[in-house]
Amino acid sequence: TYEYFCEAIMNDDCSFGTGTQSADDNVLVNTLTGNEAAVGYFGFAYYVENTATLSASAVKNADGNYVSPSGSTVADGTYNPLSRPLFMNLNVGDLDKTAPFLNFGYGDGGDVLVEGTGYVPLTSDNEAVMRDRIAMSTYQTECGPDGAIAIAGSSTVLPLAEAWAQRYDADCSGSDITVEGGGSSSGAGRVCANSEKGTPVDIGDMSREWKTTEADRGADGYTMSCLKGDTTRKAVQIVVAYDGLSVVMKKGGVAEACVNALGGLTPDQLRYIFSGNTTVELAANGWDSSSLGNPDGDEIREWSDLSSDCGTDTIVLAYPDAESGTFEYFCEAIMHEECTFGTGTQSADDNVLVNTLTGDGAAVGYFGYAYYIKNTATLAAAPVMNSAGDYVSPEADSVADGSYNPLARPIFMNLHTAGLSKTAPFLQFGFSNIGDSLVESVGYVPIPDSVKKQMLGRLVGETAVCGVNDIIINEIHQDGEPEDYIELKNVGSAACSLHGWHIADGGTYDSNDPSSSTGFTITGYALGVGEYWLGYEDEVESFTFGLSKGGEDVYLIAPDGTVVDQVTAGSYGDDGNSVNNCGSSDESATPSPGADNNCS
Repeated sequence: TYEYFCEAIMNDDCSFGTGTQSADDNVLVNTLTGNEAAVGYFGFAYYVENTATLSASAVKNADGNYVSPSGSTVADGTYNPLSRPLFMNLNVGDLDKTAPFLNFGYGDGGDVLVEGTGYVPLTSDNEAVMRDRIAMSTYQTECGPDGAIAIAGSSTVLPLAEAWAQRYDADCSGSDITVEGGGSSSGAGRVCANSEKGTPVDIGDMSREWKTTEADRGADGYTMSCLKGDTTRKAVQIVVAYDGLSVVMKKGGVAEACVNALGGLTPDQLRYIFSGNTTVELAANGWDSSSLGNPDGDEIREWSDLSSDCGTDTIVLAYPDAESGTFEYFCEAIMHEECTFGTGTQSADDNVLVNTLTGDGAAVGYFGYAYYIKNTATLAAAPVMNSAGDYVSPEADSVADGSYNPLARPIFMNLHTAGLSKTAPFLQFGFSNIGDSLVESVGYVPIPDSVKKQMLGRLVGETAVCGVNDIIINEIHQDGEPEDYIELKNVGSAACSLHGWHIADGGTYDSNDPSSSTGFTITGYALGVGEYWLGYEDEVESFTFGLSKGGEDVYLIAPDGTVVDQVTAGSYGDDGNSVNNCGSSDESATPSPGADNNCS
């Protein structure tokens, strides 16, 4: 308490005047109640115990307001600079017995006891952070074989690769992981042992898809055969997180003022801002000239071209270099692959871009969501109009649910297939709850469990596409609890890939050409013997058509267009309905998603 007051109030100059000084707060209380001219300080809990005889002074906070100590002002931080956290520090070696004690403390009963002693419980958000800290400390990593793992590639994936590697190396004494940047092209080249890009690596990081000039995609949808470098090498493509390219500008600058006046930026406005082409050239390639509300026709990019509500300042650009997957993704999503950019600061180092942006209020740039999150104190992000016509800002939820389109994207690690015995355990760690916490800590969005299961299935390596006798519709469920789902099962004798398999309902099935049905096509999903593919309506990587409670047909179509299975469900009331495959269709069965059917 002495040291905290010394730091917060005395600016670390701890030369106090003469007075009663004691580690026993009761001694201080006696001095204060015995002399009306006395003043002192101690913890909020002791003040609460003595409110009958003591009063507390309001203290001016950082906003210039006088604030008295109370449970709410301590919790929300307005009682600054004199609100403070209290700590318990747990010996890592004893966490198996102390972690449950702390988890009790963070429960409802623990909060009651905190309040009972005069302190203020943590907010739910801070409590969640502390619970994650305990979980991260107690998690037992399943280590792979001893040895080195080399990772290189995308600067976007770099902070995540570093975070995962640091924790994995700390837990696995026999592991030695090196992580480098270099860009997505470097990641693709080095995992393929292309000497033009550097020394070979076990994992190539990429923030974009593979180019057709770099590798051929296998029939399973995720095994890439290298076309440059060592063409005998193959890599398994793994989605590790979601990122949202953020269009950013200096807080309080003319660029932000313009974007705020507009409500956000449309893809066509972004294309105009960043393109080095003339408006005539842009229009010839599908650009919508009506996106400019106040064009002056001089071909000089100015903020006022967008609207008369914007300043006349010339637009200054800052963006990644051409070796970056971020550059290529923006080029594809916004520039329609016409990648002639205007003159500006171009760098593979996002910190260089940040410096340009914070140094000029008329500057605008883009980079990954994680770097925006690191710089929210100085940078603002523009809402971008999505395919539904809504302006959406980059946030964890909007990136994860896809509403921040067209600038939400997956990021990848590509694992050399010959090294899967040592790299697969590293990825399995990355997909743990601890790995998810690290994804969030560097500003990205963890993949949902359904996608995670799909990616874990890929770690077995290259697999053949499932044959027509391998897969059945095992169960469908219409409405009710749980919501609409379709479940497929591998009844074959070997693991196989569902890549290219198709499911459709009565409204999306094309009886004349089943391969043209517009339902849902599965991509790159490996399924072990006896395992299930389970898709819920509108979930990521799942179907979007509903299953009608008035009766429904569901079709399973192989990649070659063969209708492999069909299930017909009748109409039912309001309680939901499952149709299980128990040798024959069993309507009104008990739902069993992702598990053996309840056959009787």
